[in-house]
Amino acid sequence: MNVKHIYRRVENEIGLFGIILFGLEILILLALVWKIPLNNLNIARLERNLHVLASHHPADSELLLKRKYVGALYPGSSSSCSYIVGEFRASSLTKESIRDAYEGITVPYFKRETKLPVQVRFVDEGFLDDPWYAWRDELLSSRSASAAGKHAAEKNIYSVHVARTHYSSPFGDFRCL
Repeated sequence: MNVKHIYRRVENEIGLFGIILFGLEILILLALVWKIPLNNLNIARLERNLHVLASHHPADSELLLKRKYVGALYPGSSSSCSYIVGEFRASSLTKESIRDAYEGITVPYFKRETKLPVQVRFVDEGFLDDPWYAWRDELLSSRSASAAGKHAAEKNIYSVHVARTHYSSPFGDFRCL
């Protein structure tokens, strides 16, 4: 064997090793994040399905903030994903009237036959679960810093949202760990 032949053979083996190593890196990366696009698609569909609420909002209701969330409600405790999509709104109606406006309304889940109930929460009721609590604090701090916060002081500020919690996601999306 001459040196050129040995050099080409070693070059081919190194190239093959590089291709195998690159392929393994891609497989590991896909194993770690393959559910991220799927979960993003699911939350986008749920957000799009929230349009059914448009005809049920009270006439004087004004949109203050829109939010969506994908991830574990209690990180580190399980491998499940939760999807939450909602809006914060303000209305001069009473709390009972606002609750009645959304009573019995459901939003289609990713599968059309599954319906999620619409939930109404008022910012002064003190719920402590995430991510709603963080959104509420964000809303209240932005409203107090603006002049519009004074105008909405006499209105009931509430959130209207849908949630799909504990959707099984054993691996593949770091947000659900």
